[in-house]
Amino acid sequence: MTSDDADRIELAAVERFVEDLARFATAVDERIQTLDKRVDDLHLVWTGAGAVAHRDAHTQWREGVKDIREAIVEIRRAANRSHSAFSGLQEHQRKMWP
Repeated sequence: MTSDDADRIELAAVERFVEDLARFATAVDERIQTLDKRVDDLHLVWTGAGAVAHRDAHTQWREGVKDIREAIVEIRRAANRSHSAFSGLQEHQRKMWP
């Protein structure tokens, strides 16, 4: 590793990371919709203490997923801000040292 490598920001890698997060978030949303439908269908015929415990566990799980989803949104925002900042910095440096 050279000293140049230590200061290098791979903007393409940041872009790929943000795109990967977007695809992951979309896949999670789709799976959640499918799972919610299955749980709702199950509870049309399932009653009793077990059903209540299952619904409570599913609700708790959904809250955890919501927290993860919110974290993904924040990571994407931060990565996008970083990408924009570093892009601007690189352009500024190119103009200063052609």
